[in-house]
Amino acid sequence: LLELKLRAERAAGQLEEADEVEAGFRAALLEIALYVFFVVIFGIVTWLSAIDVAYPYASKIDGVISGDPPASLRDVYQESQFWAYLEDTFVPNVFVTTDYNDSPLDPSRLGYVLDVDKIIGSVRLEQKRVKDDRTLCPIPPVYASLIDTCYPRIRSELDVSAEVYGPEDRFTSTATGFFADFGGQRFVQDLPNDASVDDVIATLRSLRKDSWIDAQTREVRVIFTVYNPAADLFCNVQLFFHFAHTGGIRVEASFRTISMLRQWLLLTPTRTFFPPELRHQLLFALELSFLLMVLAMVVAEVRQLARLGWFAYISSVWNVIDLFNLSLFIIFFFFRFFFVALTSLLDFRPSPSTYSEFRYMAGLVYQSQNLTAFNCVLTYIKMFKYLQFSTRLSQLTHTLTEASEDLAGFIFMFLLVFMAYAFSFHMAFGMDVSSFQDFTNSFFTLFLIILGDFNFEQLRLANDLLGPLLFISYIVIVYLILFNMFLAIIGEAYVRVKEKTSAFEDPF
Repeated sequence: LLELKLRAERAAGQLEEADEVEAGFRAALLEIALYVFFVVIFGIVTWLSAIDVAYPYASKIDGVISGDPPASLRDVYQESQFWAYLEDTFVPNVFVTTDYNDSPLDPSRLGYVLDVDKIIGSVRLEQKRVKDDRTLCPIPPVYASLIDTCYPRIRSELDVSAEVYGPEDRFTSTATGFFADFGGQRFVQDLPNDASVDDVIATLRSLRKDSWIDAQTREVRVIFTVYNPAADLFCNVQLFFHFAHTGGIRVEASFRTISMLRQWLLLTPTRTFFPPELRHQLLFALELSFLLMVLAMVVAEVRQLARLGWFAYISSVWNVIDLFNLSLFIIFFFFRFFFVALTSLLDFRPSPSTYSEFRYMAGLVYQSQNLTAFNCVLTYIKMFKYLQFSTRLSQLTHTLTEASEDLAGFIFMFLLVFMAYAFSFHMAFGMDVSSFQDFTNSFFTLFLIILGDFNFEQLRLANDLLGPLLFISYIVIVYLILFNMFLAIIGEAYVRVKEKTSAFEDPF
């Protein structure tokens, strides 16, 4: 009887344990299903928020603004070429007053780029100047009689000049942007979008005659925004001309596409300017649902953090990824609300001679895109967290965990060698090869060499002794030795994982 009783108790315990395993398995399945639903909603929101015509839209504007050699935007290296580009390329392509038959355009058709993109407000020239302060740029006594001026680079807004200059103090500074206290003082010249080519060129020549640009100039921006009604998109155009303290001009260009997020304008008076359609209302409901799901996940993480404590919570890599992922989602929606708030400050229908500030909105859109791009990686990688119950589907995470100790030592060795070569290549070729002009460029160029993208002949011509020596030693040590060590570490860890998991049955 005692033996039968013991057998019955063992059988009951086994059944209870089986029930617990089954209950845990069902809970895991439910958790996976909920997260898959979250990922699907995130994917739909991301897909619908993406601007698929952004690149072709911006690239066409880039093409017409940049122009063709020898008077293109990328051919500007000195001040005379700067003025030549504005007069010969920029102005004729932006301030169009005649059609292809050279017939005058109707006044209602003035202020268009590529015939369909309407310029909103004026085109602005904005200059940043450095202070005339000898303490910022002292001249050595040996050259004091030879050099009378020295203007350094701008390190902070404290170095920016707001002093009037020019004939009869013609040029005065003004606060720019929505946040004047943070935007600093700039010297601006607004060009009406309905002005004729001759009038705009006359204004530019007047600025040039009165030395609007001089030795204190450190940056000139050409800024304007266009709107395409067919695509329902804005494009904020910024041309940067950096007047280096070492001489010459470095050119950059930014063409940022802006979607008005009509689904969020439902909550603002701006909806009267951009009436939402049914698809925008559905998208708003979808994004609002996604926001509520994010908030629910935040509450769950906060509860888990309170239950476990900081040290126990961050001891799990998945908890750290969760925390980072949800924090980025919160910042993303903060940018959304900030974008909507900015629309109430913006003049969407200014006069042709009034500048309208779209830069901050364009910046928010692009920062939101960057957050979404990073969150795509984190959100989909987190799927592996919910696949730990499957020995087959969790091989990646188990392999990385198994190899973590060896990888930590390898990464330390790799970075030690890699940084040594980054400094070495910078010192050897930094004065002759643009790819190694500073440590950052040197670091990324060496990484590209690992992938097979290199120019050996350029290194050899720059330094016929160190070029081949450094290149060959780098390839041998980093590519042939360290890279194969990395593959060996991962391969051995994978074999150990397969041996450990081969005896377990996969419930999936």
